[in-house]
Amino acid sequence: MTQKTGSMRTEEFIQAAKHTHEWGIESSHSTSAGQVEYLRCLVCASRRVELKTTAEQAVLQSRAMGGWN
Repeated sequence: MTQKTGSMRTEEFIQAAKHTHEWGIESSHSTSAGQVEYLRCLVCASRRVELKTTAEQAVLQSRAMGGWN
């Protein structure tokens, strides 16, 4: 007999926990706190939500423009 863990069978749950997730963005939108991204694993279909704050976005979008000689 197979036990259930929510809507996922026990074997599926164990397999999902064993792999490295390959996250893909399903959707995203801007909020006053930053950019919210809704992610889904391309392997097991697990989902997660990330918030990238304005400060993180500024760092991600910055690049070196030159240097001191």
